[in-house]
Amino acid sequence: MAIREVEKYAWNKKRRAVYNCLRMLDKKRGIRLLDIGCNNGGQLVEYSKLLEGELLGIDIKKFGEWNFLNYDFIVGDARKLPFKDGVFDIVVATEVIEHFVEGELFLAEVYRVLKQNGFLILTTPNRLRFYMLHKNIAAALTRRRFVSGFTHEHPREYSLKELASILENTGFRMERAEYIAFSPYLGIPFRLYRLLDDFSNRFLEKFLKWDVIVVARKS
Repeated sequence: MAIREVEKYAWNKKRRAVYNCLRMLDKKRGIRLLDIGCNNGGQLVEYSKLLEGELLGIDIKKFGEWNFLNYDFIVGDARKLPFKDGVFDIVVATEVIEHFVEGELFLAEVYRVLKQNGFLILTTPNRLRFYMLHKNIAAALTRRRFVSGFTHEHPREYSLKELASILENTGFRMERAEYIAFSPYLGIPFRLYRLLDDFSNRFLEKFLKWDVIVVARKS
């Protein structure tokens, strides 16, 4: 029970971070938003409460829930988006970029489909979190370019510095970056987790927080 409570808290904290970023954007009406890696489409419902316009979702596979939601969904690859240039005001990509090694290609595609001054909101695991210490050491010793994540589903993870560098090289301008939530997988009591999460808000965020969120603008 405690583990589920911790995981729920951590996931909700990440979602709230995305919602807060959407609230802060200067584009909230008449927008076109693309949710990459939209899964069952449930987050589009939440985004529609904050924004007015056309919301679309894309994922690598189809979900049955799409049939019951009033949005357009497309099956497609995030590294080769099936859209024309400059058609979206906002792109949201939560927990996507770590699922393949071609991060530069993915961000170039996002840049391409965004309108001028359009926004990207991206979340991904923080490669420098303490869970990854052994992998980071091994990668440094062997001079590997890509560092795989804690599970086989993450062939490449990123530090905030790496993300910022790739985004800037792609043409984006960083608007906001922060770390989100302590590790949700320690199996500790919820009260202790909250204490550790609060501690990591003030100290060693770079190594204690599980995820990062960035907001970047197409310049």
